[in-house]
Amino acid sequence: MPDFLDSLDKLASGQMKVKEIDGCKEEIQEILYRMNIEYNPNKKPEISEKDRAILEPLWKFRKELDEDNWDTFSESRVRDYRKRIFEYLNFTFGIEEDRPDEGQKLSRKGHRTVKVEETSNQFLDNLIKKVIRPGFKINDRLYEYYRNNFLAENKNKREEFKRIKNEIPREEFDKKYDEYLKWEKQHEFTKTIRPADVIIYKSKK
Repeated sequence: MPDFLDSLDKLASGQMKVKEIDGCKEEIQEILYRMNIEYNPNKKPEISEKDRAILEPLWKFRKELDEDNWDTFSESRVRDYRKRIFEYLNFTFGIEEDRPDEGQKLSRKGHRTVKVEETSNQFLDNLIKKVIRPGFKINDRLYEYYRNNFLAENKNKREEFKRIKNEIPREEFDKKYDEYLKWEKQHEFTKTIRPADVIIYKSKK
């Protein structure tokens, strides 16, 4: 979805042509498809009660791209559409925009340097000159929820390995531990979904 928001920003600013709205349609359709929903503008899909709050708004957002005449779009219209999608992402998934301030110190995790500008002022070293594209992150409340659940489950798994270490054959233990390492890697996460692209100052040596 961050890429979809980027596409809407380009559309609103004139960097992307209206005919390229098909790319936006495909991005939403791909998400629906991964959730086993085949998009049909003439038929509302059957969505289970537990998935309705997540998937039904997505289907409506996709249908809106068919119903509205995007050939006569205005910047305010695209901005309104983007705003509603972002509110959906924020309310449903706890996603927030991460737009650092100019003059803020570069964060290796939250920011991605796309250009460096040399300066003779050493006090500007590693400070952000300009934000090219905002990033996205999980809000603090949801991050703590995910983190605490992950840590609790991870602790239980590690205690289980200590318990069975001398109770099962080494080969079987190693196999289970390899599976655990894969699980741990898959469930690792940070607050940052996508870092913000920035231009930074770098002092001349």
